[in-house]
Amino acid sequence: MCSSDLRFPEYYRKGEPHLDKFVRTVIPDKAGQIAAFISRQLSSVSGITPQDEKTIRAARPDALLYVTPGLLWSHLRLNMKLDVFKDIRVRKALQLMPNYADIGDGYYGPGWTYTGALCSAFGEAWSPEKVKSLAGFNPATKDRDRAEANKLLEAAGRPAGDGVAFEILFPSQYTLTDALQSNAIRFQGQAQQVFPKMKINVKPSGDTAAFDRAQAGRTFQVVSYNASALPELAGEAYDHYHSKGARNFGSFENAEADALIEKALTELNPNARKEIFETFQQKYMNEWQSVIHFYVSPTKAFVQPNLGGYDTVVGPWATAMSEERPGALFEVA
Repeated sequence: MCSSDLRFPEYYRKGEPHLDKFVRTVIPDKAGQIAAFISRQLSSVSGITPQDEKTIRAARPDALLYVTPGLLWSHLRLNMKLDVFKDIRVRKALQLMPNYADIGDGYYGPGWTYTGALCSAFGEAWSPEKVKSLAGFNPATKDRDRAEANKLLEAAGRPAGDGVAFEILFPSQYTLTDALQSNAIRFQGQAQQVFPKMKINVKPSGDTAAFDRAQAGRTFQVVSYNASALPELAGEAYDHYHSKGARNFGSFENAEADALIEKALTELNPNARKEIFETFQQKYMNEWQSVIHFYVSPTKAFVQPNLGGYDTVVGPWATAMSEERPGALFEVA
């Protein structure tokens, strides 16, 4: 716990903040966090899950809920070393198949946002509205897109998913395990309806170390996981899609992708950078597709009704990590 009893007199907003004391407290278990907020021992609690929201709303209907798009994008990452994933027709079919709205709403309800190859929180990336209009993501064209997915599998010699079998691994000891398991199971259920001959198994990893070993060692087939976006988009793209990227766990390799990312890393002109990323995203969706991007998670925080001004600081820049590591709690006086 840390505290501050003094206001900063040089704060740029004159006459603010209206707080005499700030205390930051870390409560390790989520049940304790929720109980402390309900009993008014804490002024805020973040990293809210759907069940947390129900619990708090039932006990404290006066509490204020703030919801904003975060920087944490959930996905299925395919291991490109598997023969079945070396065919872009198979990978594209898997992207066209999901009902992304059902997957996002199924766990979070409203508040999540669409994302493509590059996290939609970045200005140079495709916006959530743009992604939602694309084949596969667009709810209005879902039946047509699923028909196209089956055509792709048939052209690949795998009608109705025949011969396509893989295991989805998710971390079973993790703050957002429930969301990652939910994503995997919903994807599995939808795939079995659309591709009746496809075989998908969903498996918990055991302890965190086992999941980390499988992911870092590239011994998985598919992982259900999430990632917090980096502060800058070229670095984010390098991390996940460059052949030497630290988080390119699926071993995606493409010389043209590498070249575009490297060009973006040294380009300082905003318009030129946006053109590079536009080309990258077009190529990714049409030719590469190594990750199935589900959504950007909503970041939710409850605040006591006597605390004002939270709306001036809430946003993905302030709360991205609270989804992964809840416990960013505070009490003010």
